[in-house]
Amino acid sequence: MYLAGAAQAQTNDAAAFLKRLSATTAKAETLFVEFAQERHLALFEEPLRTEGFLAFQKPNSIRWEVTKPYRSILVCTGNNAAQFEENEGKWKRLDLSYMKSIPNFVAGMAMFLEGRYVERQQDYEFSVREEKGTVLVLKPKQKQAAQFIEAFELLFGDDLSAGARRVTMRQPDGDWTSINFTNQVANKALPAGTFDLQKPMEIEAVRKAVTQ
Repeated sequence: MYLAGAAQAQTNDAAAFLKRLSATTAKAETLFVEFAQERHLALFEEPLRTEGFLAFQKPNSIRWEVTKPYRSILVCTGNNAAQFEENEGKWKRLDLSYMKSIPNFVAGMAMFLEGRYVERQQDYEFSVREEKGTVLVLKPKQKQAAQFIEAFELLFGDDLSAGARRVTMRQPDGDWTSINFTNQVANKALPAGTFDLQKPMEIEAVRKAVTQ
């Protein structure tokens, strides 16, 4: 009886938090944020670290740019996407014809960034816990998805409008990836070239435009 009651309390807490989160994040039309990612893999003694920027604009434009230790850009707008890598100071567009999962990637990222978790309750089990903020835990319900992702853990501070401060992706084999977000800027107009699929605007120019 105690376990059942605790589980029900967790469900109620998660539902209440999701309601507050959805109401707050629905107001954000754009987001620009710096990230630092660490991939912890059993094959390596040290985590693989990357840094860069994430830009998002409703309804479905996303730019994920790595600036250290190498430079790479992934731009997605709807079902269209382009990826670029810098080599010897020049950008080269890569072939993405093999990436059939782009629409799913965009939909998943948009869900996180817009806080539309309520729409995915048929796909995930939700729970919350306190840990220097509120951690929202999403566990896939479908066996196929659970083969690759054990759980997503999103850490939020008191200001929900700033979005998640950290996203952790845990895999069943024990590997995990943590992405920390800092210097979030919401609802600032992003330059037109931010999501250009042919020649994206330089990220430093985008950063200056949204932080001035």
